[in-house]
Amino acid sequence: MINFLRNTWQQLSLYLPVVLMGLLAFGTYWLVRSTPQPMPVDAPAPARHEADYFLRKFSVKTFDDAGHPMRVTSPTPTHWKLTLSESARLAREVT
Repeated sequence: MINFLRNTWQQLSLYLPVVLMGLLAFGTYWLVRSTPQPMPVDAPAPARHEADYFLRKFSVKTFDDAGHPMRVTSPTPTHWKLTLSESARLAREVT
């Protein structure tokens, strides 16, 4: 009886890698089929001239071109979001 079980196990274990790869392939197929479709891309919102964020009592230490330390402070600095056309214009001005 033990020899029969041993021989049966040896015969079945030959197919174990094939069965495991089949299960992995089926699982991958199922996962791809069950994932939701991507949402359609909406048209970009028109650019508004609103501040991105505000700071209070802002202070930063930095160095000038000569390497001397300096401090930049502001009671309420504001960051404005640039549109693509404004970014391109500023890039042309810098270069």
